[in-house]
Amino acid sequence: MKDVRNDEANKMTAPIFVGGAARSGTTLLRVILDSHPNIACGPELKITPYVAQMWFELQTTFMTTLKEYHITEEDMNSVFAGVLSAFLEKYRKAEGKPRIAEKSPSNIFFSDILLVCFLKVRSYISSEMAEM
Repeated sequence: MKDVRNDEANKMTAPIFVGGAARSGTTLLRVILDSHPNIACGPELKITPYVAQMWFELQTTFMTTLKEYHITEEDMNSVFAGVLSAFLEKYRKAEGKPRIAEKSPSNIFFSDILLVCFLKVRSYISSEMAEM
């Protein structure tokens, strides 16, 4: 199974997740991101809560069983990073841009899960931004 978080090329094309309170400017940020020549940010996908809930249930309720199948927490994080990336990838390709952003207000409620699933990518982005 390919870990999208470890892929060197993916570190420069990691998804950007935007979330926030209603009427806080997230739609304006989506439009600004989408106007960038290298970032595609389409309409709200709204699937993050469902994917995050599944991740949470697997991590809490079923992890003991999954460990019997030699599935680690790291494996689960990689799978869910791959699931979210797979949903976003077709839009990114159709737009012909190297990077995707997904804006759904509820993403803010799942930022901890997104951070865990994309941890290696996130750490890299943080380091890159610090050098700017």
